[in-house]
Amino acid sequence: MPPEAANSSFAFGETSLAKVDHLEIGLVPAHVLPPEAANSSFAFGGTSLVGDDHLEIGLVAASVLPPEAANSSFAFGETSLVGDDHLEIGLVAAGVLPIEAANPSWPEGSAEGASVADSGLTGSASRVQAAGMKGERSTTIETWTGTGSGLGGTTWGTEDVWANTRRPLPEALGLSPECYTAPDFHRFEQQRLFERGWVCVGLAADVAETGRLIVRQLGSRSIIITRGADGEVRGFLNACRHRGTELADRDCSVANTIRCPYHRWGYGLDGRLIATPLFEQVPRVGFDTADYGLVPVRVEAWGVLLFACLDDQAPPLHTWLGDLPERMAGYRLDEWVKREEQTVEIKANWKLISENYQEYYHLKWVHPELAKVSRVPDHYRYQGPGMYCGQTTSPVSADERNDWLVLPPRPGLDSSDSTSGRFVAIFPNVLLSVLPNHVFVIRLDPTAPGATTETCSFLLPPESADVDEAAFAPTRKFWFEVNGEDIDIVERGQRGLTMSAPPPGPLSPRFEEPLHRFHNMLADCMTLESVGTISVPAGDDGSEHDRWGTGVNPNPPLVDS
Repeated sequence: MPPEAANSSFAFGETSLAKVDHLEIGLVPAHVLPPEAANSSFAFGGTSLVGDDHLEIGLVAASVLPPEAANSSFAFGETSLVGDDHLEIGLVAAGVLPIEAANPSWPEGSAEGASVADSGLTGSASRVQAAGMKGERSTTIETWTGTGSGLGGTTWGTEDVWANTRRPLPEALGLSPECYTAPDFHRFEQQRLFERGWVCVGLAADVAETGRLIVRQLGSRSIIITRGADGEVRGFLNACRHRGTELADRDCSVANTIRCPYHRWGYGLDGRLIATPLFEQVPRVGFDTADYGLVPVRVEAWGVLLFACLDDQAPPLHTWLGDLPERMAGYRLDEWVKREEQTVEIKANWKLISENYQEYYHLKWVHPELAKVSRVPDHYRYQGPGMYCGQTTSPVSADERNDWLVLPPRPGLDSSDSTSGRFVAIFPNVLLSVLPNHVFVIRLDPTAPGATTETCSFLLPPESADVDEAAFAPTRKFWFEVNGEDIDIVERGQRGLTMSAPPPGPLSPRFEEPLHRFHNMLADCMTLESVGTISVPAGDDGSEHDRWGTGVNPNPPLVDS
């Protein structure tokens, strides 16, 4: 930056994000402003994270800001003048780069270097003392790299931060806003939950054919899943055993061999190493291909769904699912056929989407048309033991609209299944809606604290899988209208949590017991050192207390009769 643009002769004006990793700060010549508006009377105020490793810094008058609020979690990087009246400031994560990279690059005479001292934060956090601009106070910059620890030293892996969640439902509060917005929470959640629990990775139909290979993400890990000639579905880490090259970057068909694109090592569909071209020209002592098969990952199907788990200590899938296989056995879901699929990008945390699905408190106001076929008084409990949150509508109504009932129902369903809708959020990331004549599945893949990829799939019973487009269209249209309303409200929720960060509010015992159950399953995964010790939550005992204000289902499922 040229000397004449030095900070001492400018005041801070409006700020805006210039790029994904820069902050654009308006600079106003001090001589045109009253002295009290000059740069020396401004300090760093409210901050918000932009992406995973950058910060947007608010500027407020120091006279109204206590000194302890004038800290930033990031160091200043390169600066450059943008036009005549704006300064572009690079923000560098001091805890990630070498300390010399975290020094401010202000004009000559203003930078005083940086030093590192233990900040006392959990994990390998550090504190960097860096000079402000010429004439400014020095600013304390705190960063964190410790697992589960964030701004202010919050440690998400300890029970004390979940105190509001652990209270009985009539006293419990919702989750802290950081659980939906903070990158440090998102990273820890990916490690503790998505890299340790049973995660839905698609439909069983996605690997119905021998040699079909799909690529999925579990937290930070990439896996591949394929079906062998023996009919077995298997999963592996998506990395060659030679030098770790990614084997596949998209879903594909591989015939009988999974081939590394780098040196053409080949693996059978069962993961065995079967080809190492030219590798034996100079033999290695003791080399045995049996020692270098692909690293296996636990994969299992239930009904229409496909699950994967990276942690060998996690309980079996049937334990995770609890009574769902028995509860929904009458539908014979493993026979249903995928009709179509659509992917949607949503600007909201995955938990907001799941929570919205779990409760019908919002039904009359957000979904006035849905409330005509799934009426509030017709909602009942559908909760057995297992890592899921369930509810049912019985009966599904056709009095005012019949969009959910236009397709022919599956033959052989009992009197309860043939007239009801089942709505089950299987922890953590799949929303399963089962109607007598179709299934609608939403799979949630978190991509950032405030972003989720939603994969929506329709399945039909084999008896009506070939219905024509005219017959299927009303069902699709109705679901996507309802889903669009849900997307709008959860994105509004994300904006409110991000921009305002309100304190957690109370849960409604009548309508939001599933959220309390969901939050406690999350807290368990975040705090347990081993997911193998997780306690699968119990189901309803049939008492009035466990109904939480709902009525007695006049047509209960067989398992609850």
